[in-house]
Amino acid sequence: MGALSVLGRLRGVVAARSLRGVARVAPGARLGRGVRLTVAPGGRVVVGAGARIGRGTRLEARGGAIELAAGCRVGERSRLVAAAGTILIEEGVSLGDGCTLIAVAGIAIGAGSVFGDGVSVIDFAPVVADPDRPIRVQGVRGAPVRVGTGATVGPRAAIGPGAALAGGARLAAGAAAGGVAPAGGGGGPR
Repeated sequence: MGALSVLGRLRGVVAARSLRGVARVAPGARLGRGVRLTVAPGGRVVVGAGARIGRGTRLEARGGAIELAAGCRVGERSRLVAAAGTILIEEGVSLGDGCTLIAVAGIAIGAGSVFGDGVSVIDFAPVVADPDRPIRVQGVRGAPVRVGTGATVGPRAAIGPGAALAGGARLAAGAAAGGVAPAGGGGGPR
């Protein structure tokens, strides 16, 4: 069965575009009104049973993959973009409203983790090697991001390339993380 025929059966989806990408939505998954799915060539979107995707959310697999496990929740007006690599959201994860996840190298969020509203997770940064060339032509460098099982990330926090939050880690509201955060450790302004 082609990706478009599967997407055509989803209620509430405003737009579904596919050019030979793969989209699989398990029975029992719920997509809110205005959800937009874009699956480009080489892209893949998999939504597990019981997953809930909020109104106005955009899932864009532009050569990478987005995998939402059973029972996870993605809040309203969130945006998940897999330009390359994979965005893997494990069972029972809850992403608040307005979260942004953009992957070039890969983003993995462990089971039972909770993200507040407006959290940003971006696994790449611009390369700034030659001061005589514009940054836009120097490309980007990606480093995978891993959030361990049961981590808590406060509202409006930012997680950058190479971040590794251990299981049970806590990142404060508005904090930024890159590198490694210990279990139970609080990240945030000092």
